Amino acid sequence: MGAIDNLSFQYIADEDRSNSLVATEHGSNSHAVDEDSPNSHFQRKFLLKLRGCKLTDTETHSLFTHIINPHIKVIDFCRAKLSLGQLKMLSEFLPLASNMQELDLSRNTIWIAIEPLLQQCTRIFKLRLSSSQLEEENMKLLIEFLPKASNLQELDLSHNSIGMAMEHLARQLQYCKISTLNLTDTELKESHFKILAKFLPKASSLRELNLSMNEVGMAIDPLAQQLQYCKIERLTLSDTKLKEDHIKILSEFLPKASNLHELNLSNNCVGMALVPLAHQLQCCTKVVHLNLYFTDIEDRGIIELSKSFISIPNLTVLNLGWNEIGNTGTDAVFRHINHLTKLEYLEMDVRLDMKCSALVKVCCAAVGKDIGWKRIRMDHKECQLIQGAASKYLYTVMFLV
Repeated sequence: MGAIDNLSFQYIADEDRSNSLVATEHGSNSHAVDEDSPNSHFQRKFLLKLRGCKLTDTETHSLFTHIINPHIKVIDFCRAKLSLGQLKMLSEFLPLASNMQELDLSRNTIWIAIEPLLQQCTRIFKLRLSSSQLEEENMKLLIEFLPKASNLQELDLSHNSIGMAMEHLARQLQYCKISTLNLTDTELKESHFKILAKFLPKASSLRELNLSMNEVGMAIDPLAQQLQYCKIERLTLSDTKLKEDHIKILSEFLPKASNLHELNLSNNCVGMALVPLAHQLQCCTKVVHLNLYFTDIEDRGIIELSKSFISIPNLTVLNLGWNEIGNTGTDAVFRHINHLTKLEYLEMDVRLDMKCSALVKVCCAAVGKDIGWKRIRMDHKECQLIQGAASKYLYTVMFLV
């Protein structure tokens, strides 16, 4: 039995692939989607998925014939190990996928057939090309294609080499409708980010930008200055070699980034720069997601951050994990956590001892934790338990005083 016999068609609910249901299997007749099923209120999308299988050319041709199915809207060939001939074959079938919305060719060596593939992708909404061994010359071909992809909203170029093609990409963003751009680990340096910053205000559709695993350095200055002129809502700067001085520069311009909802500074050296960052966050009332995982922050910075909770009541996710937070820092978080009424997830690494405050002990007991616990990962329910215990304790103390 060939690998293709394991292929299945699935229909999936938008934004909820984890609840996929098998609609048809290879070789069987297509089943009609039951409009009265429990999931009928979702917009239906059929998924053609093939991951980690190496097919013969005959099997590949048989597989690609299913692309003409008008129900197919998502084609996921991530890690499908497609050869040059198979990639060219795919480019011949793609025009027949009249309703295709998403295409994932990540972890395939697509540079060898990038041009014919791109010519057939002008109608799609999401294109994922992560780890596809794309380099500067291939990138230029891709970038020239972008304005022709009039529906393209999400582009993933992570784990490829963009290099000096960055200027060309930055210029083209103003002519695209791309709202989500992933440039993680694309070998970008300070000079590239300065070019990107120059054109960011013209990228009027851009809402989510991921620059992780690149060297931003002092280019954070022009990038931060341009945030006030952008509509970016989600900014990910994880592992971008930022130091305390860089964070201070970013902090200065945060209040002017009026559209910013999510900020990820994880895996950088924030350290004591958390103090000015916390002060400026008090003006960022729209922030709902703050990630400071593994950022060398300590109790003094945590205390200042906790004081800003009252100004960012819409915060739903707070990640302080993998930092040395002691008794006073933990006490400050629990003392002010009641202001975060919409908190759904909290992560902390704490180093508590028996000298911790009575408030911390009460909150620990509320979620069944010992004083010696090290990692806190709390969902919405546990956050509510902590908030309830803290409120009750603080009210009692105030009443007794």
